[in-house]
Amino acid sequence: MRASTHFKWLLRWLLLIFIPVFGLHGALLTAMDKTEFWTPLSWCYGAHTVLTAAIGWGILWGHKKAPDLIGFMFMGGSLFKFAAYFALFKPFILTGLGDRGDSFFLFGIPYAVALTLETIFVARILGINKS
Repeated sequence: MRASTHFKWLLRWLLLIFIPVFGLHGALLTAMDKTEFWTPLSWCYGAHTVLTAAIGWGILWGHKKAPDLIGFMFMGGSLFKFAAYFALFKPFILTGLGDRGDSFFLFGIPYAVALTLETIFVARILGINKS
């Protein structure tokens, strides 16, 4: 498969999964009477969408240049997301939300979904060389 096909797959599934998960996540927060979390929730999902697409593109680009290092690129992308959480989300977007567990709850669910998609994405890319 061509690299653009893999990237389109990632974007398609990212949106197909993130939209309903975002709705369920928001419904859960509303049921818990935490409506003040909607704005940070939107930022978290939006940032994860952009970061996952950028990391996916970077992995595809890196796969062309150095296919042996794809695992390090994958792990580096995950590290980059955590760095973004501690550098940007935690101090700026998630301030004033109270409980630390709640703020990580906002970040953790989209992170886990995106990580699962990235793992499948990398597995699909690794299948390119097995023909």
